[in-house]
Amino acid sequence: MFSKDIVSKMDYYKEVKKPNRIIGKTLFSVIRKYLNFKIDIHLEENETKDLKPPYLILANHVTYWDPFLVNLFINEPICYIAESVYFRNPILRFFLNLAGSIPKKRFVSHYSPIKRMIRAKENGRILGVFPEGERKWDGTTNELILHSTSKLIKKLNVPVVIAKIKGGYLAYPRWARAPRRGRVSLSYQVCITGNEVQELAVQEIAKKVKKFFFHDEMNYQKEYLNTYLGDHLAEHLEHLLFACPHCKSFNTLVSHENVLYCAQCNYRVIYNQYGFLKGLQKKLYFDNVRDWNRWQNRFLKDYIMRKLTEDDQGILLEDENVELLEGSFTKPFMSIGLGRLSLKQMKIFFTVFEGKKYQFELKKITGMNVQFHAVLEFGYNEDIFRFIFKNQHISAYKWVQAVHYLKNEVFNIAKQSVG
Repeated sequence: MFSKDIVSKMDYYKEVKKPNRIIGKTLFSVIRKYLNFKIDIHLEENETKDLKPPYLILANHVTYWDPFLVNLFINEPICYIAESVYFRNPILRFFLNLAGSIPKKRFVSHYSPIKRMIRAKENGRILGVFPEGERKWDGTTNELILHSTSKLIKKLNVPVVIAKIKGGYLAYPRWARAPRRGRVSLSYQVCITGNEVQELAVQEIAKKVKKFFFHDEMNYQKEYLNTYLGDHLAEHLEHLLFACPHCKSFNTLVSHENVLYCAQCNYRVIYNQYGFLKGLQKKLYFDNVRDWNRWQNRFLKDYIMRKLTEDDQGILLEDENVELLEGSFTKPFMSIGLGRLSLKQMKIFFTVFEGKKYQFELKKITGMNVQFHAVLEFGYNEDIFRFIFKNQHISAYKWVQAVHYLKNEVFNIAKQSVG
């Protein structure tokens, strides 16, 4: 997808040797003080104390600070796989190189950091991977990604530790702009020993990892009821929740302070200090964001299928007043203009208000994700496109879910029917 020249220009990394221990300890001492000031960190158990490197740490991904959180109770800097976009920032590049992080290019499907991980292993490093790739929207780990991770484990042939972050999602919700002060617990469990890695098949490794790795923040919170204190706890919750369960409308949810309400039917809920939802009328559809999110994703799929059945050329989704920016790994983002973003069948259309039109085939879109809470981003050919919604209540996450559904399910159904 990208030429070797472009790939090489983005290789802002140093050799994956062990970093200076004194510098590492000083850095993490400062970070530990900062994080302890922001949240209430606890260690539940740590089975790495007598474990000699090299070994692999797998962790669930819920906050910006996860790489530092996981490293707080490990004796040396972990060699993480990090998105290469972070290496473009000189300050971040300094810290990433200090820890010997390995860059991974989200939009380059053929580019692999595995060779560098093997080199890091040979240098006696502790390796770190977040199998989910991005922070979770509702605090529940994704089990579907563990098969490819199990192949990596087999290739590396090192012991595996599961680092589990509990309470991190409620302290730093992905949809929120500000953290909340509350308990965040960490545990480190040896999931697979060195001997087991050699003996177990990939499927058996996946089964073992799944047993240790899975975490559901809402179930955890129902048992412990920790408090997470902050101001305006519900603000920006509509970046996650895009469909009203009462009137079934899209783009009508608005957050204000601790309240989320529907501007169309006035359905209202309070997001409280425990991370649960409390109704302001007789009927409460969901008492937590996980269940609401699961419902809205099913509703969105049904809505798309119904629209496709009624009119296969009709508009599935559409938002006005959206700014389009274009860039790449080697050039900064430039604004193309304001316009209308539409989803039709298997294409995304963007019409600039001045009249120029762009179209993107879903099958050619790579790495679609949400940046900066509410910016839709994806790779297309050799460029990266960003869509900024000027209406701050619009959910970019809604677009990711719709496109993933069309690509993964509708496209597969079409292929099967042709076959």
